[in-house]
Amino acid sequence: MMKKLILALIPSFFIVLTGCKNENKADAQDIEIQAVSETPFKEVTTLEEISRLANHGKLHEAFAKGDMKSELISANEGMSFLKSTTIYPGTGNEVEIDFLPNDSTRVWRVTVTNRSNKFHSKTGVTPGMTLEELNAINKIPVNFYGFQWEFAGAVDFNDGNLTNDKLFVYLKTDKEVPKEFIGDAPHSSLDEKAKELKLYVHKIIYEAATAEPL
Repeated sequence: MMKKLILALIPSFFIVLTGCKNENKADAQDIEIQAVSETPFKEVTTLEEISRLANHGKLHEAFAKGDMKSELISANEGMSFLKSTTIYPGTGNEVEIDFLPNDSTRVWRVTVTNRSNKFHSKTGVTPGMTLEELNAINKIPVNFYGFQWEFAGAVDFNDGNLTNDKLFVYLKTDKEVPKEFIGDAPHSSLDEKAKELKLYVHKIIYEAATAEPL
């Protein structure tokens, strides 16, 4: 009788044991999935690093898929097209990455606008920076071009500390622009009337590569 009872219990024992193993396996899988989902993204705040990651196809290491949008955009009045990826589209921290028209794997330029954008250049230039702060980093007073044209507020570093062939900065004012500051003429940042404009950094472009004329 005892032998029959033991034999009868053996299948139940294996069922329980198998169930435990399956539960343990499921728990391990849940833990593994949770660990993957909780893997922290690489902290990236500079345009230069964003460009480097994009050139190596590794933007996913710093940004979630849902925070990026890629599309083809027209250029040269619709005669050419290029790939563009936007990080955090429609937010104050939006970053636009344009790829070369003839090579969609290589970054052409990375652009940020918006006074409160957290992304900046590794040179220390940040969106919202005042003209005085920009001059302090450059070590030499900059010049800027007038407004209401294609390159409104473009900065000339005058061979100062920030001068290089990859960094482009544009200024903006929230005040009404006097007539003398409208147009493509350059102006000194030391001009007293220029100081009254309370100019600040509105746009930063890091040009990673030179694109062929569109």
